[in-house]
Amino acid sequence: MKIKLLVLLSTLTISTAALAGFVGSEITSNITSVQSVQSMSDDSRVTLEGYIVKYMGSEHYLFKDDTGNIEVDIDNEDFNGLDITQNDKIRIIGEVDSGRFTTIDVDRVELVN
Repeated sequence: MKIKLLVLLSTLTISTAALAGFVGSEITSNITSVQSVQSMSDDSRVTLEGYIVKYMGSEHYLFKDDTGNIEVDIDNEDFNGLDITQNDKIRIIGEVDSGRFTTIDVDRVELVN
């Protein structure tokens, strides 16, 4: 009886541990355009695809897609160790910051394949 219980507990522990290692991105089927961000409310969640075209200083960058440009705030750790160039198409996931100017506060940066 004790052996069966031990085997059962070991199997459950191994199954749970296998799921704990998953690292991946969230489903991003709702890509937003820079143009549409301008009419969105503060703290709206957005996913944008495009390019960083300019470093503006102090973790601020100019992001561009086919519809326009917008300033994005990307903390260094949100690059997740990626080295991004102007030629790399990226996906940024974050939220709208509607202050004096509309910007995006980025939570994560991903390379687009």
